[in-house]
Amino acid sequence: MNFRPLQDKILVLPDARIKSDVIQVMDNEADSRGTVVAVGDGQKYDNGKQDPMPLKVGDKVFFGTYGKSSADDYLRYSEYFEDDMRYLLMSWKDVAFVEET
Repeated sequence: MNFRPLQDKILVLPDARIKSDVIQVMDNEADSRGTVVAVGDGQKYDNGKQDPMPLKVGDKVFFGTYGKSSADDYLRYSEYFEDDMRYLLMSWKDVAFVEET
C-alpha cells in the first residue's frame, strides 16, 4: 500500500463482523473496531510544536458513535478502497481505546 496519512490521521482496517446465533447483529451497524495499518507523524501547530502520535501500526483499536445510527456525525472518517480492501481514514482522537495484548 502506498498510503501515508498526514498529521494526526490514521488508517484503520476494520475487523469483519462475526454473526452470532445468540445475539442478532444488524447488517447496517457501523464499524467499531479494527487494526491500525498506517499512521501520520502527529498533530503540528502553527508555533512549530508537534504532538507525537500515540498509536502505532498493528494496534487493535476500538472506536464508535454516540448516536443510534451511523448517520450521526460523531465520527468523521473517510473510506478508502485498495485491492478490494476497505480502509477507514480518521483522526487518532476518534479512537476510544487500544486493546493491549
